[in-house]
Amino acid sequence: MYVRRSTSILAVVLGLFAPGCAGGASGSDTTEPTTDTTTGDETTTTHLRVPPPAEVLDAELVYFDPDGTDERIADPPDGLITDQAGLRAFQQRYVDGEPALDAAASQALAGRKVLIGGVVSSGCFPATRAVLGDISGDVRLIPVGVPDDDPEIACVRAVNSIALVAVDPAELPAGATVQGT
Repeated sequence: MYVRRSTSILAVVLGLFAPGCAGGASGSDTTEPTTDTTTGDETTTTHLRVPPPAEVLDAELVYFDPDGTDERIADPPDGLITDQAGLRAFQQRYVDGEPALDAAASQALAGRKVLIGGVVSSGCFPATRAVLGDISGDVRLIPVGVPDDDPEIACVRAVNSIALVAVDPAELPAGATVQGT
């Protein structure tokens, strides 16, 4: 496949600014030189890496869309969702109708659980599911099943995987932030 240099640069720039990249988790950046096969020029590509969670929390995945949408990309992710109004706001922002948000999330709220949701990964490939993890005092959605970067593949658009998990408030570490907030 022939990819023009401007297309490669655009794909890299979009990948760097894609919201929720690698689950939005703060991680160490790694920079590696690559060679543009069409021109032979050396370029530098930055890949965000998610650190392994210190602890995977006991949470139930109540909604997952491997190829979803984020209607307010520039806004920070929601923190805890504790009521139906928060669930409706999540639905308006992230649920594009397929798959539909079923009753599992409402049932979890009725059972006195809280919800955490948003973009779990953004890149060339979708996640296969998500878990909730505590990374250095920050509770985050962690993508599962995202393949390693393949330098032979240039994606045209980012695939956003959306997840919503239900968790008992007692499972959340005291004083932890939720998705950076």
